[in-house]
Amino acid sequence: MPKLFARNKKLLTSELPDGTLRCQALLDDDDQTIEVICIVTYPDLTIQEASCIMTRTPGRECLGARANVNKLVGLTIAHGYNKHVKQVLGGPSGCVHMVDLAIEIGHAAVQGKFKKMMGQQKSLTPAQRKKFWKDELKGQCRRYP
Repeated sequence: MPKLFARNKKLLTSELPDGTLRCQALLDDDDQTIEVICIVTYPDLTIQEASCIMTRTPGRECLGARANVNKLVGLTIAHGYNKHVKQVLGGPSGCVHMVDLAIEIGHAAVQGKFKKMMGQQKSLTPAQRKKFWKDELKGQCRRYP
């Protein structure tokens, strides 16, 4: 069957020496390569810095959307984050792919936060860890209803 389209996405969260999280979301497909990078505070997940690299785009006019990524600075990744991202990065002067990547940054930051929290729980008993995660993920996860 002939290929019509292919896209890969990659998320990476790293901890910086000051304890902040560096979150990257990369989209690479047949037409474009775009990366959004944010520095996010821990544990509140507020975006301190944001940048966008457009290595390959369908057209030169796409490059103008990069400046919008600065509108993410100061935003906290919490309830309402996705809606705000769509408002500030979408629309006629925006880029639907940057919206997608910024939403993925939210997922990467939350996963990084959880991994960091898990590392800090080594001294807890299994029962204490289970209670913590049940409280943290209540109503959001089948494992912790």
